Amino acid sequence: MHDLFKGCDLIIHAGDILREENIFELETICPVKAVRGNNDFLLDMYTYHHDNKFTVNDKLRFYVIHDLKDMHEDYSNYDVIIHGHTHNPKEEYKNNTLILNPGSFGPKRFSLPISLATITIDSNNSLKVQFINI
Repeated sequence: MHDLFKGCDLIIHAGDILREENIFELETICPVKAVRGNNDFLLDMYTYHHDNKFTVNDKLRFYVIHDLKDMHEDYSNYDVIIHGHTHNPKEEYKNNTLILNPGSFGPKRFSLPISLATITIDSNNSLKVQFINI
């Protein structure tokens, strides 16, 4: 698993963590930002929040939430929105905002692939998404 994250500066988990040990293992690779999902009822709600907002490279505004339907903000306030819940890998743009569901890296869900996504940010803060099916 560690080879998949080689060279990563940050891991973002969009919920359904299930076991906190999963986050601890990811933190041995690089920093992790995680939100709680609808299956994370056993996790500490003060540690794993409903959403997470942060900036990358002092410019790119990120918003992470498990279920996109629970987002009550204007998409245009962010450069990147990462969400989970459906476990369906998808990349789309609304105006200039990247809306990304990396899929599910955990147990297989329905007929969907086990996947993750990487975002490469170049020196001009341009984004390139790559999906990796496991």
